Amino acid sequence: MSQQIYRGIENKIYLTFSVGDQIIKPDQISLIRLVRGDDIIYNFETVNTDGGKYFVTWKPSYTEDLGLYTLEYSWVYSHQQFSNRESIIILPEIRGDWYLKIKNVLVRTFSLEFVDISWEVEYLGSFEPKFVVSKGLSESDVFVDISPELEDRYYFRDYDVEMRTLTRPYHYIVSVYDQNGNLLDITNPVTIAYEPDTIALAVADQFRRMLKRALGRKMILLKKRRFGKRCECWDMELKKVTKSRCLSCFSTGWAGGYHRPMIVYGQLVEGIKAETISPYGQAEPRNAQFSISNYPIIHPDDLLVEEQGVIWRVHTVQPTMKRRTLIRQVANVTAVVPGDIEYEFPIKTSYFDTADEVVLNPKYDLDVRTL
Repeated sequence: MSQQIYRGIENKIYLTFSVGDQIIKPDQISLIRLVRGDDIIYNFETVNTDGGKYFVTWKPSYTEDLGLYTLEYSWVYSHQQFSNRESIIILPEIRGDWYLKIKNVLVRTFSLEFVDISWEVEYLGSFEPKFVVSKGLSESDVFVDISPELEDRYYFRDYDVEMRTLTRPYHYIVSVYDQNGNLLDITNPVTIAYEPDTIALAVADQFRRMLKRALGRKMILLKKRRFGKRCECWDMELKKVTKSRCLSCFSTGWAGGYHRPMIVYGQLVEGIKAETISPYGQAEPRNAQFSISNYPIIHPDDLLVEEQGVIWRVHTVQPTMKRRTLIRQVANVTAVVPGDIEYEFPIKTSYFDTADEVVLNPKYDLDVRTL
Protein backbone atom coordinates (compact mmCIF):
# COMPACT_ATOMS: atom_id res chain seq x y z
CA MET A 1 0.00 0.00 0.00
CA SER A 2 1.14 3.56 -0.68
CA GLN A 3 0.99 6.60 1.57
CA GLN A 4 -0.52 9.83 0.25
CA ILE A 5 0.85 13.21 1.24
CA TYR A 6 -0.21 16.65 0.12
CA ARG A 7 1.94 19.39 -1.34
CA GLY A 8 1.99 22.68 0.52
CA ILE A 9 1.57 21.28 4.07
CA GLU A 10 3.67 19.24 6.47
CA ASN A 11 2.91 15.52 6.41
CA LYS A 12 3.89 12.53 8.50
CA ILE A 13 5.32 9.56 6.56
CA TYR A 14 5.10 6.46 8.70
CA LEU A 15 7.74 3.71 8.69
CA THR A 16 7.08 -0.01 9.10
CA PHE A 17 9.82 -2.08 10.73
CA SER A 18 9.08 -5.79 10.52
CA VAL A 19 10.82 -9.14 10.39
CA GLY A 20 8.57 -11.66 8.72
CA ASP A 21 5.05 -10.96 10.01
CA GLN A 22 6.28 -9.47 13.29
CA ILE A 23 6.47 -5.74 13.92
CA ILE A 24 9.69 -4.97 15.77
CA LYS A 25 11.54 -2.09 17.39
CA PRO A 26 14.77 -1.52 15.46
CA ASP A 27 18.08 -1.37 17.25
CA GLN A 28 19.38 1.20 14.78
CA ILE A 29 17.99 3.06 11.76
CA SER A 30 20.71 3.58 9.20
CA LEU A 31 19.09 5.12 6.11
CA ILE A 32 15.86 6.89 5.13
CA ARG A 33 15.55 8.57 1.76
CA LEU A 34 12.95 9.54 -0.82
CA VAL A 35 13.81 8.62 -4.40
CA ARG A 36 12.24 8.91 -7.84
CA GLY A 37 13.78 6.57 -10.35
CA ASP A 38 17.55 6.92 -9.95
CA ASP A 39 17.33 10.40 -8.38
CA ILE A 40 17.58 10.91 -4.62
CA ILE A 41 15.07 13.63 -3.72
CA TYR A 42 15.73 13.94 0.01
CA ASN A 43 17.65 12.20 2.82
CA PHE A 44 15.81 12.20 6.15
CA GLU A 45 18.06 12.56 9.21
CA THR A 46 15.49 12.64 12.05
CA VAL A 47 13.02 9.90 13.00
CA ASN A 48 10.14 10.72 15.34
CA THR A 49 7.77 8.52 17.34
CA ASP A 50 4.03 8.87 17.92
CA GLY A 51 2.38 6.33 20.21
CA GLY A 52 4.96 3.70 19.34
CA LYS A 53 4.79 4.48 15.62
CA TYR A 54 7.84 5.76 13.75
CA PHE A 55 7.58 8.57 11.21
CA VAL A 56 9.56 11.21 9.37
CA THR A 57 8.26 14.70 8.69
CA TRP A 58 7.70 15.77 5.12
CA LYS A 59 8.02 19.49 4.43
CA PRO A 60 6.74 21.37 1.35
CA SER A 61 10.22 22.70 0.57
CA TYR A 62 11.55 19.21 -0.25
CA THR A 63 10.00 19.11 -3.73
CA GLU A 64 7.20 20.79 -5.69
CA ASP A 65 6.79 17.92 -8.14
CA LEU A 66 3.68 15.76 -7.79
CA GLY A 67 3.44 12.07 -8.53
CA LEU A 68 4.78 8.70 -7.44
CA TYR A 69 7.94 8.36 -5.33
CA THR A 70 9.64 5.57 -3.36
CA LEU A 71 10.65 5.73 0.29
CA GLU A 72 13.71 3.55 0.98
CA TYR A 73 14.87 2.82 4.52
CA SER A 74 17.03 0.26 6.29
CA TRP A 75 17.60 -0.76 9.90
CA VAL A 76 19.48 -3.15 12.18
CA TYR A 77 17.77 -5.68 14.43
CA SER A 78 19.54 -8.45 16.38
CA HIS A 79 22.78 -7.68 14.52
CA GLN A 80 21.09 -8.22 11.12
CA GLN A 81 20.47 -5.66 8.38
CA PHE A 82 16.94 -5.22 6.94
CA SER A 83 15.41 -2.84 4.43
CA ASN A 84 12.03 -1.79 3.06
CA ARG A 85 10.57 0.19 0.14
CA GLU A 86 7.18 1.91 0.12
CA SER A 87 5.35 3.97 -2.49
CA ILE A 88 4.68 7.62 -1.65
CA ILE A 89 2.19 9.64 -3.69
CA ILE A 90 2.43 13.42 -3.56
CA LEU A 91 -0.92 15.02 -4.35
CA PRO A 92 -1.91 18.67 -4.80
CA GLU A 93 -3.24 20.79 -1.97
CA ILE A 94 -6.58 19.69 -0.52
CA ARG A 95 -9.43 21.60 -2.16
CA GLY A 96 -13.09 21.72 -1.21
CA ASP A 97 -14.74 22.43 -4.57
CA TRP A 98 -14.15 18.98 -6.04
CA TYR A 99 -13.54 15.38 -5.09
CA LEU A 100 -12.00 12.76 -7.36
CA LYS A 101 -10.67 9.31 -6.54
CA ILE A 102 -9.54 6.57 -8.94
CA LYS A 103 -10.58 3.12 -7.77
CA ASN A 104 -10.95 -0.51 -8.89
CA VAL A 105 -8.02 -0.49 -11.31
CA LEU A 106 -7.90 -3.81 -13.17
CA VAL A 107 -5.15 -5.15 -15.41
CA ARG A 108 -6.40 -8.07 -17.46
CA THR A 109 -5.49 -9.90 -20.62
CA PHE A 110 -8.13 -11.25 -22.97
CA SER A 111 -5.72 -12.17 -25.73
CA LEU A 112 -2.12 -13.13 -26.38
CA GLU A 113 -1.69 -9.84 -28.22
CA PHE A 114 -2.60 -7.14 -25.70
CA VAL A 115 -3.30 -6.14 -22.09
CA ASP A 116 -6.35 -4.12 -21.04
CA ILE A 117 -6.32 -1.60 -18.20
CA SER A 118 -9.64 -0.33 -16.81
CA TRP A 119 -10.65 1.76 -13.81
CA GLU A 120 -13.54 3.52 -12.13
CA VAL A 121 -13.83 6.90 -10.40
CA GLU A 122 -15.66 8.63 -7.59
CA TYR A 123 -16.11 12.17 -8.83
CA LEU A 124 -17.72 15.44 -7.81
CA GLY A 125 -16.82 18.50 -9.84
CA SER A 126 -17.67 20.68 -12.81
CA PHE A 127 -14.60 20.02 -15.00
CA GLU A 128 -13.77 17.05 -17.24
CA PRO A 129 -10.80 15.14 -15.78
CA LYS A 130 -8.08 13.74 -18.04
CA PHE A 131 -6.54 10.31 -17.42
CA VAL A 132 -3.09 9.04 -18.40
CA VAL A 133 -1.87 5.43 -18.20
CA SER A 134 1.82 4.80 -17.47
CA LYS A 135 3.82 1.57 -17.63
CA GLY A 136 6.83 0.08 -15.88
CA LEU A 137 8.47 -3.34 -15.48
CA SER A 138 8.34 -3.32 -11.67
CA GLU A 139 6.70 -1.42 -8.84
CA SER A 140 9.83 0.69 -8.33
CA ASP A 141 10.59 1.22 -12.03
CA VAL A 142 10.45 4.59 -13.77
CA PHE A 143 6.96 4.66 -15.29
CA VAL A 144 6.56 5.93 -18.84
CA ASP A 145 3.31 7.36 -20.20
CA ILE A 146 1.86 5.05 -22.85
CA SER A 147 -1.51 6.70 -23.46
CA PRO A 148 -2.59 10.14 -24.59
CA GLU A 149 -4.88 12.18 -22.34
CA LEU A 150 -8.17 10.32 -22.05
CA GLU A 151 -11.41 12.21 -21.44
CA ASP A 152 -14.52 10.28 -20.42
CA ARG A 153 -12.70 7.00 -21.14
CA TYR A 154 -11.91 4.53 -18.43
CA TYR A 155 -9.91 1.91 -20.30
CA PHE A 156 -6.77 1.57 -22.36
CA ARG A 157 -5.36 -1.28 -24.40
CA ASP A 158 -1.59 -1.86 -24.44
CA TYR A 159 -0.32 -3.73 -27.51
CA ASP A 160 3.37 -3.45 -26.66
CA VAL A 161 3.41 -6.65 -24.59
CA GLU A 162 4.56 -10.25 -24.80
CA MET A 163 1.95 -12.49 -23.18
CA ARG A 164 3.12 -15.89 -24.38
CA THR A 165 5.65 -15.87 -21.57
CA LEU A 166 5.20 -13.87 -18.38
CA THR A 167 8.88 -13.19 -17.93
CA ARG A 168 8.13 -9.45 -18.02
CA PRO A 169 5.58 -8.57 -15.29
CA TYR A 170 4.08 -5.35 -16.61
CA HIS A 171 2.92 -2.81 -14.03
CA TYR A 172 0.60 0.11 -14.69
CA ILE A 173 -0.46 3.26 -12.88
CA VAL A 174 -3.32 5.61 -13.74
CA SER A 175 -3.09 9.33 -13.03
CA VAL A 176 -5.72 12.02 -13.47
CA TYR A 177 -5.32 15.73 -14.16
CA ASP A 178 -7.53 18.79 -14.34
CA GLN A 179 -7.83 21.07 -17.37
CA ASN A 180 -4.72 23.00 -16.30
CA GLY A 181 -2.55 19.90 -16.06
CA ASN A 182 -2.55 19.70 -12.25
CA LEU A 183 -2.31 16.19 -10.84
CA LEU A 184 -5.43 15.22 -8.87
CA ASP A 185 -4.86 11.56 -8.06
CA ILE A 186 -2.52 8.69 -8.95
CA THR A 187 -2.86 4.98 -8.26
CA ASN A 188 -0.50 2.39 -6.88
CA PRO A 189 1.25 0.19 -9.47
CA VAL A 190 -1.09 -2.62 -10.54
CA THR A 191 -0.26 -5.79 -12.46
CA ILE A 192 -2.17 -8.88 -13.64
CA ALA A 193 -3.55 -10.58 -10.54
CA TYR A 194 -2.92 -14.14 -11.71
CA GLU A 195 -1.12 -15.98 -14.47
CA PRO A 196 -3.51 -16.33 -17.44
CA ASP A 197 -4.07 -19.65 -19.17
CA THR A 198 -2.42 -19.19 -22.57
CA ILE A 199 -4.44 -22.08 -24.07
CA ALA A 200 -7.67 -20.41 -22.99
CA LEU A 201 -6.52 -17.11 -24.49
CA ALA A 202 -5.72 -18.85 -27.78
CA VAL A 203 -9.21 -20.43 -27.81
CA ALA A 204 -10.76 -17.01 -27.10
CA ASP A 205 -8.77 -15.44 -29.96
CA GLN A 206 -9.96 -18.18 -32.32
CA PHE A 207 -13.59 -17.71 -31.26
CA ARG A 208 -13.26 -13.93 -31.72
CA ARG A 209 -11.95 -14.40 -35.27
CA MET A 210 -14.73 -16.89 -36.05
CA LEU A 211 -17.38 -14.41 -34.95
CA LYS A 212 -15.82 -11.63 -36.97
CA ARG A 213 -15.32 -13.62 -40.17
CA ALA A 214 -18.33 -15.93 -40.32
CA LEU A 215 -20.75 -16.50 -37.45
CA GLY A 216 -21.20 -13.07 -35.94
CA ARG A 217 -22.65 -9.76 -36.91
CA LYS A 218 -21.41 -6.25 -36.23
CA MET A 219 -23.32 -4.56 -33.41
CA ILE A 220 -22.90 -1.55 -31.16
CA LEU A 221 -22.46 -2.15 -27.44
CA LEU A 222 -23.57 0.57 -25.02
CA LYS A 223 -22.21 -0.17 -21.58
CA LYS A 224 -24.32 1.33 -18.83
CA ARG A 225 -22.51 3.82 -16.61
CA ARG A 226 -22.15 2.58 -13.04
CA PHE A 227 -19.79 5.23 -11.65
CA GLY A 228 -18.84 8.85 -12.18
CA LYS A 229 -21.11 11.90 -11.88
CA ARG A 230 -24.73 11.56 -10.88
CA CYS A 231 -27.41 13.14 -13.05
CA GLU A 232 -29.30 16.19 -11.80
CA CYS A 233 -32.49 14.10 -11.75
CA TRP A 234 -31.00 11.70 -9.16
CA ASP A 235 -32.34 12.07 -5.62
CA MET A 236 -29.50 11.35 -3.19
CA GLU A 237 -31.90 10.62 -0.31
CA LEU A 238 -34.41 8.46 -2.19
CA LYS A 239 -31.66 6.79 -4.25
CA LYS A 240 -33.67 6.96 -7.47
CA VAL A 241 -34.33 9.15 -10.50
CA THR A 242 -37.05 11.74 -10.09
CA LYS A 243 -37.65 12.58 -13.75
CA SER A 244 -39.13 10.26 -16.34
CA ARG A 245 -37.54 10.14 -19.78
CA CYS A 246 -34.54 12.20 -18.73
CA LEU A 247 -32.40 12.86 -21.81
CA SER A 248 -29.32 13.58 -19.68
CA CYS A 249 -29.06 10.12 -18.12
CA PHE A 250 -31.65 8.06 -20.07
CA SER A 251 -33.21 6.94 -16.75
CA THR A 252 -29.96 5.41 -15.45
CA GLY A 253 -29.23 8.04 -12.79
CA TRP A 254 -25.68 8.59 -14.12
CA ALA A 255 -24.76 11.62 -16.24
CA GLY A 256 -24.55 10.51 -19.87
CA GLY A 257 -26.36 7.23 -19.21
CA TYR A 258 -24.01 5.02 -21.21
CA HIS A 259 -20.30 5.00 -22.06
CA ARG A 260 -19.00 5.69 -25.55
CA PRO A 261 -20.29 3.19 -28.13
CA MET A 262 -18.16 0.15 -28.95
CA ILE A 263 -18.30 -1.96 -32.09
CA VAL A 264 -18.47 -5.68 -31.23
CA TYR A 265 -19.00 -8.90 -33.15
CA GLY A 266 -21.39 -11.49 -31.75
CA GLN A 267 -23.92 -14.14 -32.69
CA LEU A 268 -27.56 -13.27 -32.03
CA VAL A 269 -30.00 -16.19 -32.01
CA GLU A 270 -33.66 -15.32 -31.43
CA GLY A 271 -35.90 -17.62 -29.42
CA ILE A 272 -39.36 -18.96 -30.22
CA LYS A 273 -41.86 -16.20 -30.95
CA ALA A 274 -45.03 -16.18 -28.85
CA GLU A 275 -47.80 -13.80 -27.89
CA THR A 276 -48.65 -12.90 -24.31
CA ILE A 277 -51.79 -11.33 -22.92
CA SER A 278 -51.45 -8.48 -20.42
CA PRO A 279 -53.84 -5.88 -18.96
CA TYR A 280 -52.61 -3.59 -21.73
CA GLY A 281 -53.41 -6.01 -24.54
CA GLN A 282 -51.43 -8.48 -26.64
CA ALA A 283 -47.64 -8.32 -26.77
CA GLU A 284 -44.94 -10.20 -28.67
CA PRO A 285 -41.80 -10.09 -26.53
CA ARG A 286 -38.60 -10.81 -28.43
CA ASN A 287 -36.00 -12.81 -26.57
CA ALA A 288 -32.63 -13.98 -27.85
CA GLN A 289 -29.23 -15.31 -26.89
CA PHE A 290 -26.16 -13.28 -27.71
CA SER A 291 -22.74 -14.96 -27.82
CA ILE A 292 -19.59 -12.87 -27.68
CA SER A 293 -15.91 -13.47 -27.03
CA ASN A 294 -14.20 -12.67 -23.73
CA TYR A 295 -14.01 -8.91 -24.29
CA PRO A 296 -15.59 -6.52 -23.65
CA ILE A 297 -17.14 -7.95 -20.49
CA ILE A 298 -20.89 -7.39 -20.64
CA HIS A 299 -23.21 -6.87 -17.69
CA PRO A 300 -26.98 -6.81 -17.09
CA ASP A 301 -28.65 -3.61 -18.38
CA ASP A 302 -26.01 -3.05 -21.08
CA LEU A 303 -27.52 -2.39 -24.51
CA LEU A 304 -26.81 -3.95 -27.92
CA VAL A 305 -27.83 -2.09 -31.09
CA GLU A 306 -28.31 -3.76 -34.47
CA GLU A 307 -27.58 -1.94 -37.72
CA GLN A 308 -31.33 -2.15 -38.45
CA GLY A 309 -31.97 -0.08 -35.32
CA VAL A 310 -33.28 -2.78 -32.97
CA ILE A 311 -32.01 -2.36 -29.39
CA TRP A 312 -31.55 -5.33 -27.07
CA ARG A 313 -31.14 -5.18 -23.29
CA VAL A 314 -28.87 -7.65 -21.50
CA HIS A 315 -30.57 -9.50 -18.62
CA THR A 316 -28.22 -12.30 -17.57
CA VAL A 317 -24.70 -13.32 -18.62
CA GLN A 318 -23.22 -16.83 -18.46
CA PRO A 319 -19.40 -16.89 -18.74
CA THR A 320 -17.31 -19.83 -19.96
CA MET A 321 -13.92 -20.03 -18.26
CA LYS A 322 -10.83 -22.23 -18.07
CA ARG A 323 -8.64 -21.89 -15.00
CA ARG A 324 -10.13 -18.48 -14.19
CA THR A 325 -9.46 -17.26 -17.73
CA LEU A 326 -12.58 -16.06 -19.56
CA ILE A 327 -13.14 -17.56 -23.01
CA ARG A 328 -16.64 -16.51 -24.07
CA GLN A 329 -19.90 -15.01 -22.79
CA VAL A 330 -23.52 -15.95 -23.54
CA ALA A 331 -26.14 -13.35 -22.62
CA ASN A 332 -29.92 -13.57 -22.49
CA VAL A 333 -31.28 -10.41 -24.09
CA THR A 334 -34.72 -8.88 -24.67
CA ALA A 335 -35.66 -6.38 -27.36
CA VAL A 336 -36.40 -2.90 -26.02
CA VAL A 337 -39.89 -1.73 -26.91
CA PRO A 338 -39.78 0.95 -29.65
CA GLY A 339 -40.46 4.35 -28.16
CA ASP A 340 -38.69 3.67 -24.87
CA ILE A 341 -36.11 6.19 -23.65
CA GLU A 342 -33.21 3.99 -24.83
CA TYR A 343 -34.09 4.82 -28.44
CA GLU A 344 -33.29 8.49 -27.70
CA PHE A 345 -29.58 7.74 -27.18
CA PRO A 346 -27.66 9.30 -30.12
CA ILE A 347 -26.39 6.55 -32.42
CA LYS A 348 -24.98 7.33 -35.87
CA THR A 349 -25.46 4.77 -38.63
CA SER A 350 -21.94 5.66 -39.79
CA TYR A 351 -20.64 3.89 -36.67
CA PHE A 352 -21.18 0.60 -38.47
CA ASP A 353 -18.79 1.71 -41.23
CA THR A 354 -15.92 2.17 -38.75
CA ALA A 355 -12.71 0.50 -39.91
CA ASP A 356 -12.12 -2.84 -38.24
CA GLU A 357 -8.49 -2.15 -37.48
CA VAL A 358 -9.36 0.68 -35.07
CA VAL A 359 -9.25 -1.33 -31.87
CA LEU A 360 -9.95 0.44 -28.58
CA ASN A 361 -6.91 2.63 -29.03
CA PRO A 362 -7.53 6.17 -27.80
CA LYS A 363 -4.89 7.63 -30.11
CA TYR A 364 -7.63 7.48 -32.77
CA ASP A 365 -9.93 10.42 -32.12
CA LEU A 366 -13.16 8.60 -32.96
CA ASP A 367 -16.49 8.51 -31.18
CA VAL A 368 -16.67 4.73 -31.42
CA ARG A 369 -14.27 1.91 -30.66
CA THR A 370 -13.97 -1.27 -32.69
CA LEU A 371 -13.22 -4.56 -30.93
